[in-house]
Amino acid sequence: MNLAEMCYRLTATFPRAELYGMTGQMRRAAVSVPATIARGYGREKRGA
Repeated sequence: MNLAEMCYRLTATFPRAELYGMTGQMRRAAVSVPATIARGYGREKRGA
């Protein structure tokens, strides 16, 4: 299971009132982290 999957499962248990607060922020971050790592890795490969 990857980070995003674990985060989505965990945040599914949060109160509904948090759907657009902490839940949304955690889900966006869980998707953003691997994308940022991949982008940085790609820059190293190209020498930028």
